[in-house]
Amino acid sequence: MKLIYDYKIFLNQSIGGPSRYFVELIKEMVKINEDTTILSPIYINQYLRDIEKKYKRGRYIQNKRYFGKFFNLYNKLVSNHYFNNNNYDILHTTYYDDHSIKKKPTVITVYDLIHEK
Repeated sequence: MKLIYDYKIFLNQSIGGPSRYFVELIKEMVKINEDTTILSPIYINQYLRDIEKKYKRGRYIQNKRYFGKFFNLYNKLVSNHYFNNNNYDILHTTYYDDHSIKKKPTVITVYDLIHEK
């Protein structure tokens, strides 16, 4: 089974509970030999830096202060292109999904709804 994680939490959090959760989940998936890829063309997340390069596609930057909207748009365009042109079984989105790809099964983890209150 080929599993892909998207960029969203890794571009939005440099450290924090949700991003740490995904990194630990990904480490466990790798341990059981699942074909796992993290597609985060540009990321600011410290935890993601600890993942072996062969499991992630992307580049670390220290902050997104002045170019956050540009980086988000860039990540979205690159990700959508990748999703449309590569074979995978499941997309596990790391934040609320707005991908235009609806052909494949998608998993979302809801880890906090306090901001909805």
